[in-house]
Amino acid sequence: MIDICGDGKPNKDVDWTESSFTPDYLSARNNNFDTIGEDDLYEEYSDPKTRRRKTTRAPELFAHLDVLDEPLSHSGGELAGLGQSYGTNTRLTKKYNSAPRAERNRIIGETTNAFDWAKTATPAQKNAQMEAVKKAEVYDVTDNQYLYDQSFPNDPDTPAFIPNAGLTDQEDRDYFKGTPEQKQAIIEDLNAQIAPWPTYEPTLDEMGLGPKDDYGYVAPVEAVEAVDVKGDASANKATEDTETEPSASDILTIRRTDKSDDWREGKSNYDQVAADQHANFMNDAGEQTDKNSSDPSPVKAGSSRDPSNDAKNRAWEQSHKYVPPSQAKMDAVIAWIERIFPTKNDFMRKIAIHESHLGQHEDTARPGYYGGVFQVDEGTFRETQIRKGLAEQRAKVSAKLGRDWNTVTWRELRDNPLLSAIAARLSLLRWKKNIPADIEGQAAYWKKYYNTDEGWGSEEKFKNSVNAHQEKAKRRARSNPPMS
Repeated sequence: MIDICGDGKPNKDVDWTESSFTPDYLSARNNNFDTIGEDDLYEEYSDPKTRRRKTTRAPELFAHLDVLDEPLSHSGGELAGLGQSYGTNTRLTKKYNSAPRAERNRIIGETTNAFDWAKTATPAQKNAQMEAVKKAEVYDVTDNQYLYDQSFPNDPDTPAFIPNAGLTDQEDRDYFKGTPEQKQAIIEDLNAQIAPWPTYEPTLDEMGLGPKDDYGYVAPVEAVEAVDVKGDASANKATEDTETEPSASDILTIRRTDKSDDWREGKSNYDQVAADQHANFMNDAGEQTDKNSSDPSPVKAGSSRDPSNDAKNRAWEQSHKYVPPSQAKMDAVIAWIERIFPTKNDFMRKIAIHESHLGQHEDTARPGYYGGVFQVDEGTFRETQIRKGLAEQRAKVSAKLGRDWNTVTWRELRDNPLLSAIAARLSLLRWKKNIPADIEGQAAYWKKYYNTDEGWGSEEKFKNSVNAHQEKAKRRARSNPPMS
């Protein structure tokens, strides 16, 4: 939200710089009218609503911020003044300034799409976009005023903002007093008007998730070859059979599409692949996966119990030490999956928080378990590859990855949070149920459709994990204020 007073007085528990609405990538309201030319129609420039405005110089601003050694401080007027000089609204300026490289790439792409739309948009369409931005600002300012009044009820210096000014009584009730679903519907409708162009979808390289990125730990080839399994004959036999076993680099990186890849020939018939995988799954598991099973064995239901496979897995684990993902990496993963299959109010991040503390918990990569940050059991993972109702979603994922989802192995999920996130999201899409927006509803949804009745988790534990993480993040932010 926006600090309507600019004096830093709002309480520390409120983030006054965020908004539920998408940023204004065109910044039309932040630029003056453009010079009238001989080709301009009188009807267009005579009406302030349709008269052409100067174009934001946001790309130049982004280039300016990119060459700085570190982000500018959000306090004071330097950053806001810089945005004003480049005809860019303060919110977008601050957002780019504090964003990691992957998010900056997305903002640049989104701005490019906005410019492309503006080239062909009519004056009326541009005015409608600008009016939607104004309406979103009214919601934000009103929201901030309500929060300010709660924080400082007796403040004699409370500015003379009138709550819900610019909103009808019905709009005020629906947004501030209605259900979370009503509020979300208003946000989504306005966002579609603020950004009427196609949403920019970054490439894996732009998100820092490409094959050249050291996504998790990639063991050197020498380390893999040096694993000593001579004392275990069955392990040797399993190691020799490598026709279908992916290499170390295949296991821990996202491979690009290659027409020569074997999977294009051997897995072109989906029905046959599904039948084969289903048969293998039933032979291996013998029963449905029990999430958070009480079975003391480290190998969960749905996993192979062949001793030779166990030995080979142990050797692989020894040569591929688990390295928890960084916060920036998890931010990129969550952003990627939310763009492909959106949830509400950061639900996927909340799942990762509860399941593995965003991959930081010591049991995330326990021996014999490869579900990764989202703790996706093997049986659940295999269902994402064989469930016919997910064929369309699998195709979408495969296109984005440049790799057939059915060629991914469960073991790859351990060190690759992106693949773990995709598996988790696909598993939820099986149920075709809407995800609630509030924490109470999300906890119930997680328990019923993700943890299931057979799991040991509870709605209360889910909420406690999320709340504890958020409180910790707030304390960390207060102890590490932005540099002035």
